[in-house]
Amino acid sequence: MTGKWNSNAEYDLGFYKLINRVLGIYPLECHEIFSTIRMIVVLTINWIMLYEQAIDLISGCGKTEEIIESIVGVLSYPVAIAKIILPRYYWRNMKEILESAVEDWSRNIDTAARKTMMEWVAIGRFIFILEITSLCMLLTYTTISHFPFFILNQNLLENDTIDRNLPWGSGCWLPPNTSNQIFLIVYFATCVQQIVGSLSNMGFDVSLFIILSHMCGQIEILKVDRGMGTDATMFDPSTNPQKVYREFINRHNHLLNLCNLFERTFNIIILIHMVLYLGLVTILLLNTFVAWYYQNIAMVIKAVFELMIIYVQLFVYCYAGEKLTNQMENLRDKVYSSPWYTLSKQSMRDVSFILRKLNDPFHLTCGKFYRMNMDNFKNIVKVTASYCSVIRLMFYD
Repeated sequence: MTGKWNSNAEYDLGFYKLINRVLGIYPLECHEIFSTIRMIVVLTINWIMLYEQAIDLISGCGKTEEIIESIVGVLSYPVAIAKIILPRYYWRNMKEILESAVEDWSRNIDTAARKTMMEWVAIGRFIFILEITSLCMLLTYTTISHFPFFILNQNLLENDTIDRNLPWGSGCWLPPNTSNQIFLIVYFATCVQQIVGSLSNMGFDVSLFIILSHMCGQIEILKVDRGMGTDATMFDPSTNPQKVYREFINRHNHLLNLCNLFERTFNIIILIHMVLYLGLVTILLLNTFVAWYYQNIAMVIKAVFELMIIYVQLFVYCYAGEKLTNQMENLRDKVYSSPWYTLSKQSMRDVSFILRKLNDPFHLTCGKFYRMNMDNFKNIVKVTASYCSVIRLMFYD
């Protein structure tokens, strides 16, 4: 890596570095043994949680809320596992993208380009903080609302009729004669499992959005720091037009290659995410209406929080995919708006080559067949809204 990890790179990519180091999939450390150990620990925790939720679901015991939690776990933990295994498998792709991002902050850039980059940094950090804050609120609620405070009351230690609930799921796999001390250990272990699973899933998504927002910023400043201004009617006499266009070609090829590496790495993850999460949205909508029907406001609030987190995850991929596509297309207009008509015939041929190259659009896809953009995000919302209407009719008609 030729670029230095300076304060700007830390401000931009620090959250991505933090989450991925915890998960053991940080691209710059994937060759280290401790990174591999962290990844194995995280995968083991996710597999254990998936197994526990599957046992709860198969046994069919517990309250309605706990059964729905088990279904949510069975659908969400495979996604979390995929988000650990596949990035680790394609870590060299992400290493190249990350090294390029660090190098971008080491380059000499003008004030306008720096301002544009910082605007995209702000967007990435805002989405990250919003999602992580919502996630922390949900985890805090599930931990406190199910905490066995009765254990602290010495007068109730011998009372065998008290329900003991885990923060997630019914805990049917626990023997009925489990002591209070063992139950507390299991309770806090489940809390840790929830945190690890949430970071593997939601935390990974929003950390990835930081990389996507950086790439959007680099595409946007490509038309700024390569002399493609729309106001100019001719090139500066001291400028070599051929050099300007050739630098543009090289930089565009580099950014397009990074986008393709990202698409190659994550299109399968996005496919798994979409398929399982659409089922998850259906279950959560059903849960919301059940809770509302029985006037369980706490359960409604929890389900709404979960739905909001899921929609933000889907929005992250669709918004970033749309921005990458639009900015690649805008480059074509920017090149055509440059004063190419003042150039020599050889330079005009360079411009023609660039325009042909820019006619090949980039799309972030779900499994190479479904484009992730805002139109399709709206379609997803419409589909879930239709689910909502059907479920409402089931309860009220």
